Amino acid sequence: MLANFMPTGAEYAQIAPELILIVVGTLIMLLEAVMGEGRKPIVTVLALLGLVGGIFAALSAPQGAAFQGMLMVDGFATFFRVLVMVAGILVLLSSSEYLQREDHDMGEYYALVLFSIVGQCLMAAANELIMIFIGLEISSIASYILAGFLRDDKRANESALKYFLLGSFATAFLLYGVAWVYGATGSTNLATIHNALLSGASSATPLISVAAALIFVGLAFKISAAPFQGWAPDVYQGAPAPVSGFLTVGPKAAAFAVLIRIFVEAFSNISDRWLPVVWGCALATM
Repeated sequence: MLANFMPTGAEYAQIAPELILIVVGTLIMLLEAVMGEGRKPIVTVLALLGLVGGIFAALSAPQGAAFQGMLMVDGFATFFRVLVMVAGILVLLSSSEYLQREDHDMGEYYALVLFSIVGQCLMAAANELIMIFIGLEISSIASYILAGFLRDDKRANESALKYFLLGSFATAFLLYGVAWVYGATGSTNLATIHNALLSGASSATPLISVAAALIFVGLAFKISAAPFQGWAPDVYQGAPAPVSGFLTVGPKAAAFAVLIRIFVEAFSNISDRWLPVVWGCALATM
């Protein structure tokens, strides 16, 4: 039985983008510790090469479910994986001179960007609520640190603190919704949740509706949808300029990917309940 849980070569190929970014990010941290000032151009080039390699790995990854259905590598996941990595390349290209001017050109910055993108790629390919949560936390923790990377700037400190506190609060809503979904359906797999609702478990429908609302609150924070957008101006103003650009693209794209997967795949049977809420938030946001 244990052999059935051993990853196959195809499954490793399916998470090759994340593996590449993790290895490169770890290597950058090691270079930061053992090399002097001369390592700075090397670190930038290495991070860019890691993202380019991740893009090629994402485009060539085998399609289908992986790791007992926890991940789903398809065209949808590939699009968002490539999108966040392209955003990462643009951010790194604009970061080197900025960090030198601010006297904060450290290898940790590049590693944190790569680790944040790892979480976003996992979110895009996740087919399971717990995996979505893990990817979200990997992305968020790195983003919190990036927002306050200019440690001598009081605005950056305020930005990071607000982002961390409000982000943790929103994540609690998401996790509470996940717990309610598991209690109602007995699973956190999106396809299994869909089948459980399709089977006509009417007694669980009100519970699922509340759970969907809680999950939507957590994700609406990440995409800055009204009325959960209050954190965005303070965070974008205080964070380093390249980080602000990154936060407006990478984490939001990953959150949109999760939002679409959960509500279109798992909660499609109760669309009459959540669609009006989405319409209302969209109108209020615009």
